[in-house]
Amino acid sequence: MKMTISDDSALWDRRLQCLKQLKESRVDVGLTASASPRSRFLLALHERGSPIMRIPPRPVIAPALARESAREAMAEAMT
Repeated sequence: MKMTISDDSALWDRRLQCLKQLKESRVDVGLTASASPRSRFLLALHERGSPIMRIPPRPVIAPALARESAREAMAEAMT
């Protein structure tokens, strides 16, 4: 297999600017306390699915808490 990588130097400054912006950005994973009602609805929709809209369930909460250490950390954070 042969692979060739070429660099478009015209985009170098833009790539560097994007990397700097990513480095300075904060990313929240999951829902924060200030999550919008729409975000909460989408989480519930993914978790349970919707037969009416033909959306299968895509659980995200239960798998995230599958490890006992994760459950303990979550319980500690909630108290």
